[in-house]
Formats: sequence, structure tokens, C-alpha cells
Amino acid sequence: MSKVRFVVAALLLVGLLAACSSGSDGGEDASTPMPTPPSSSGDSCTDPTGDVTGDSGPVVDAVGGAAGIDLAAAAATLDGDRVVVRFTTAGVIDEAVSPSFVVAQGNPYDPFSFEVRAVRDDATSAWKVILITWSQSEQRRPLDVPTTVAGNTLSFALARELLPPLANYLSFGATARVGGAVVFDDCSSLLPPTSAG
Repeated sequence: MSKVRFVVAALLLVGLLAACSSGSDGGEDASTPMPTPPSSSGDSCTDPTGDVTGDSGPVVDAVGGAAGIDLAAAAATLDGDRVVVRFTTAGVIDEAVSPSFVVAQGNPYDPFSFEVRAVRDDATSAWKVILITWSQSEQRRPLDVPTTVAGNTLSFALARELLPPLANYLSFGATARVGGAVVFDDCSSLLPPTSAG
């Protein structure tokens, strides 16, 4: 009986291998496009306040504008043909020195990865939004989108067509200068909120 099982198993294996190799020349066709994943409606997160971190560890007293990048909540969600990005902080954003806010998807050079950064020029108080993508190399593209800052909220919207398909999970972050140090905070729905950045 064991010989019969062995023969049947061997025949099944041969048939399976033949089915897998039929219609294939052993390599992938370079012109075959990668499938595009379905786009989600975006992502959001909440973050405890008072968890700004610097190079030397947690910033105990969020002074000098650090509270202006201390994230309380962040979101990037589809609204029709636009992606609306919104950051809410513990303090007044205008009090932060050289603030920047980032929403990111994936890792650099991964398919469908991107970063969108909102950065304020302290000399002019003007905000600029930059889209960063990767194909063979890093590509930076300034976007002509208005940025609204009101107290502890920063928001802007960009055309959906500018971005790859949105994943279910996005990362959010913010940085500023306090004295000579760069301080930062981050937020993600993938990780539970912590009290250390």
C-alpha cells in the first residue's frame, strides 16, 4: 500500500510542476506591469502630548516652541479627488522654530512609497509642501497647495492623482529646533501610543 501512495504522490508532484512551468519561459517579462494595490481611504492616528523627543532623549519641558510640533493627532484621508492632510499639536504651531510636518508611506525606494512634507521658512513665514517619491532616485517636487495654520492645527489638501495608491497605514511626524537641537514627535496607527515620542 505504501508503494501505491508513493507513486500517486510522485505523479501529483510531476503534474503540479508541469502546470507551474507551462506558459512560462523561466523568467519574468520586464514589460509586465506590477499589479496596482487597491487604494485605501487613508489613515489617522492619535498621540499622547508631552512626548517630544530630542537627540539626548525626551524633552521634559516642551518649551521654546516644542509644543508646536508635539502631535496630538494626525490624518491623511481621501475626500473625493483630494487627499486632506491635517496635523493637530499640543501647542501653537507658529511658536515652533523651523517646523516641518511629514506624512509618509513605506520605506524609500519601495514600490508605492512617498513622503509629503510641509515646511515653514522662518525668514518669510511661508509654508511650502514638497512631494518626495522614489523610482531610480529620489525625486522632490514642490507642490502649489495652500497650507492653513490656525493655532495648533496645520492642514492642506493635494490632488489624489499626485500620489501612489494609499496604503491602510501611514506614518506621521513633526520636527522643530529648540536651542541648537532638533526635536521630533511621531504618530502611527500601527503602534500603540507611547509616552516617549
